Amino acid sequence: LDSTGRLLLGVDDALSRGGNYGSGPWAFIPAPPAGNPAQLHTITQALIDPGNEFSFFVPAANGLAYAQDLGQTWSLYDAGLRGGRYNTLMMASTGTLLAADPDGGRVLRSTDGGATWTAAPLALDGEARVLTALSEAADGRLFGLTAEGGLVKSDSDGQDWIHLDPDANPLF
Repeated sequence: LDSTGRLLLGVDDALSRGGNYGSGPWAFIPAPPAGNPAQLHTITQALIDPGNEFSFFVPAANGLAYAQDLGQTWSLYDAGLRGGRYNTLMMASTGTLLAADPDGGRVLRSTDGGATWTAAPLALDGEARVLTALSEAADGRLFGLTAEGGLVKSDSDGQDWIHLDPDANPLF
């Protein structure tokens, strides 16, 4: 959902957008043309660029696809990403982009709009866990939820992550 109430909806590898908070009208967003490296796969999340609400990131077959002009121009962002399908995405209030590694064990972060990515390891008892959700608290702390129900936190804009033990500190 962007700031004007347009809703992006992904089904399989197709995207549509609806105005007026999804009540319509709806329009198809063109996928990358054949031969474009930004080929889409099952779309589970779209991350609208807050600097340009006509542009957004969606999962691609080998990285993240970036659409400009509501899908008229597509680019593949994969520098620092090791293939895979990045389904858990968020943009922090600082502008840092975060993508959970689909193989687990780390969060990828970009401070240059997605052009390059660096890995931040997750401290999860030595096991590579996959994050299924990322969120930001009002004070800027970042949180991630693992597929197993664990919780991780970053106080450093996603550079470092620690495992939160609910038994040791139930209020975090």
